[in-house]
Amino acid sequence: MRVGTWIYVLIISVYLCGLSLADETLIDHGDTALNQAVTDLTSNITILCLAAHPDDEDGATLSYYRKRYGVGTAILYATRGEGGQNETGPELYEELGVIRVYETHAAADVYGSEVYNLNKRDFGFSKSAEETFRIWDHDDSLRRLVRIIREVKPDVIITNHDTEHGHGNHQAMGILALEAFDAANDARRFTDQIDAGLKTWQVKRMFLRCGKDDADVAINVGEYDQPRGYSYAQIAGEGLKLHKSQGMGGNVERGPVYNYYKLIKSSQPIQKKLTDLFGGLTDDSTMNPFIKDAKDAVSIQHDRVTKDIIAYIQSLQNTKIDEKLETVIARSLDLYLTVKVDDNIVTRGQAFVSRVSLTNCGNHGIKDLKFKLQAPQGWVVKGDNPDFPQLGYNETATGVFSVTAAKDAPLTMPYADHLYDDSFMKPLIKGIVQYNAYDTTLSLTSDATVDVIDDVEAHILPKTAVIPISSVERTKRFVVNIINRLPKKLDGRIVLSPPLNWKVKSIGQDFTLAENQQAFAAFDVAIPSGISSGDFSLDAKVLYNSGTVDTKNKIKVIDVKVADGLYVGYVKSYDNTIDWALKQLNVKSSALESDDLRFGDLSVYNTIILDIRAYLVRKDLIASNQRLLDYVNNGGNLIVMYNKTYEWNSQYAPYELSLSSNRVTVEEAPITILNPEHPLFTYPNKITDGDWKDWIQERGLYFPSKWSSQYKELLSCNDPGENPLRGGYLVAQYGKGTYIYTSYVWYRQLQNLNSGAFRNFANMISLPKYGKK
Repeated sequence: MRVGTWIYVLIISVYLCGLSLADETLIDHGDTALNQAVTDLTSNITILCLAAHPDDEDGATLSYYRKRYGVGTAILYATRGEGGQNETGPELYEELGVIRVYETHAAADVYGSEVYNLNKRDFGFSKSAEETFRIWDHDDSLRRLVRIIREVKPDVIITNHDTEHGHGNHQAMGILALEAFDAANDARRFTDQIDAGLKTWQVKRMFLRCGKDDADVAINVGEYDQPRGYSYAQIAGEGLKLHKSQGMGGNVERGPVYNYYKLIKSSQPIQKKLTDLFGGLTDDSTMNPFIKDAKDAVSIQHDRVTKDIIAYIQSLQNTKIDEKLETVIARSLDLYLTVKVDDNIVTRGQAFVSRVSLTNCGNHGIKDLKFKLQAPQGWVVKGDNPDFPQLGYNETATGVFSVTAAKDAPLTMPYADHLYDDSFMKPLIKGIVQYNAYDTTLSLTSDATVDVIDDVEAHILPKTAVIPISSVERTKRFVVNIINRLPKKLDGRIVLSPPLNWKVKSIGQDFTLAENQQAFAAFDVAIPSGISSGDFSLDAKVLYNSGTVDTKNKIKVIDVKVADGLYVGYVKSYDNTIDWALKQLNVKSSALESDDLRFGDLSVYNTIILDIRAYLVRKDLIASNQRLLDYVNNGGNLIVMYNKTYEWNSQYAPYELSLSSNRVTVEEAPITILNPEHPLFTYPNKITDGDWKDWIQERGLYFPSKWSSQYKELLSCNDPGENPLRGGYLVAQYGKGTYIYTSYVWYRQLQNLNSGAFRNFANMISLPKYGKK
């Protein structure tokens, strides 16, 4: 990997390191892997699970059918889950989507399922399918779903989503599922897919997850899988834990656990009561005897499995060998193929080396090895493929290939910029080895991921900035980060273009970068006095040997005031927004660690902020909660950002305060100020109707359902057709100080440089200074 990749990979590298380690312990190896490969031969059924978001899948049912019956299983997600919350770090939106893609693949590996995606945008919580389709485009969503059904060819579709209840994305997925059932088998629908070589496909059955009373099928996913030492529900529970950014999963006990499904669509009449999802679609009596024999043999010895399957393959003569069969043979022979590249992040036109290696961990010698490497169209592959006449126990043979990326190869990084590409997460390189065992020619394949990035990468730091209007000229430092991705020396110059009337001491700086090196160039920008509020950007052009790179950041000049002399402490959860926003407002601040909460002098802070869901992330906060209430009682100002219902205990607040799952999802839902003269709306910024414009994602969530009369209600808001929610912004006097609880999603608006959010936020932290000289 290139040195400079940290700016993108660091977002997920530490996190994914832990993820991959957890994942590896749950993946089949050795005899268990061979047993699974043989079991897979016993079924030609495929089940597709439709899910709107990561973690919406039914991992227990998928694990049950794949691992017990060898059924092919796949999961189709509508979105990447980028619109949700992040319980592991500050990444949101596309950066969060990248993390969740890795999580879904890790979980799917545990279930034994393939993963597909409609690549639709996760825009946050939705209350209706109509709203969802306004964002997704119904026809395009259906087209994509039909294409994947025609590719995967599922016999059975399962989903947890109906057409009327819950999240609007869920409803939309339920509607699309019913429509695609018929459309996929209609040659008049989406004819471009037919013209491209896909064939129509008739799904046999579709099931909806339901309660026991409505069920046509009950599946005991609590059955125990002896080779693995877990029940299928436990296996799924371990997979669900890999959705770490959503805080999913928990310990599942051994014993009966049932999943219930209702048949909602069928392509043919059901002749008798169903006992499972695909009963009657397959007939064990038609199973080839060799497969039954091999399945029995797998628990006896590998050699017998190998000989049974080899004999069957030889009986096929010139018929193409099924990939499943070749996988079983490789498992029985204990052959392992790996594909490695010396640089997994390359620039267009760059040459690199790929090694395709086969290791024989079994006792049976193989011979006549030939290696191949497949790369995308336009890439050049040259092979060093010597003869390997014999490969014995614990020996490795390697084919070495020189690969040159196409000069017009599509970029795949930065990941967040390519989250919605159909090629996202798909390996570019495939290694193939052909070999001979028992006088039979066989093959094995394995993939490798190679990412393509621009020759030179440039960023202006900070990438977003807020500048309060001031009557005096000020200087702010911006840094241009340049990364040389080319495998050679790079000479160039950075030229900065500030907004009109903004001044830069030196608009250009020269640089020289060695291979894989990066540099930082600082520019001090003078911001003129009396500047008006509005959107601005700094533009930087990087000129180098063979091209140019343009980059810019986003600057928001805001008419916002903050009380003088503030010192703010904050308890960080997993988000960086509070820290960043305080710096933008030039407010002195400190992060409060465990010792600060337990033993520190909290009275030095005018305001203390508890970040979103801090009571979930910071267990030390719970232990020190009484000290925070004492801080308020003695004159402090405590601001508590939203918490989830099940993470909150009313005793955390000074007076009764219970939370609900209620939320306002329409970003432009009208807001009514219930107490216009309250200092939170007057000091030091006068809050007006304009301060509620241009919100993103939602207004607020987990609104309180019940609160003491000690709290003053400050705002009222609701989605169309629903009752007003008046508890989303509450303030109470407690002793000499003030306690503020707010369910509004200020952090998303602050991140988006929303002027009104900054003005409201400034009022919150300035409240202790109100009325004081």
